[in-house]
Amino acid sequence: MVEMPRDGAVMLARLRATRGLSRPHDPAKLRTLRAAAGRAGRVLIQTRTGDGPGVLLGWLEGSEPPGGDAGVGRRQAAPTVLLTFAVCLRACWPDPTHEPYPGAAASERQVLAALAALTSDVGQVGEASRGAERHHKGALRLLRATGLLDPDPECVRLGPVVALWPPADVACLRTFYQQLPAPPPEETG
Repeated sequence: MVEMPRDGAVMLARLRATRGLSRPHDPAKLRTLRAAAGRAGRVLIQTRTGDGPGVLLGWLEGSEPPGGDAGVGRRQAAPTVLLTFAVCLRACWPDPTHEPYPGAAASERQVLAALAALTSDVGQVGEASRGAERHHKGALRLLRATGLLDPDPECVRLGPVVALWPPADVACLRTFYQQLPAPPPEETG
């Protein structure tokens, strides 16, 4: 006979699949989910969703997956995606003395204008410029799908994955904040 999964296992699987959930209102369910996460070497991170308080799945300190020469391959993002995210990070994190998440909202137009200014330096005009914009819009879709940006297509906001960044990584980003490409000011009117 196959044992039915406990509620905690099912909730943890759902959280893994969706990357984030609304925070359970029932304290017993929240405790069950925390316990299931702990058994898996994970921890719940409090965040906000469109519906209110939410939870993400982070790693317990010392339980992070190995990197470097440990035999774990990591996919490298394309330069277009990295540049697009750098512009989004700067646009949505206006004050490096605060935490980056949740940050502020920026318009997609503002982000694309900053990217156009950066790529126009390499001589892109006409069709090449429109092609670059299509690549940047594709990068925005990818960043939304991975949780680095909020999935809302109406604006650009940092996503819940940014809430999982360790303090040491945020401190490093603060050191290089001024080197992040700044978007132009939003046009009004």
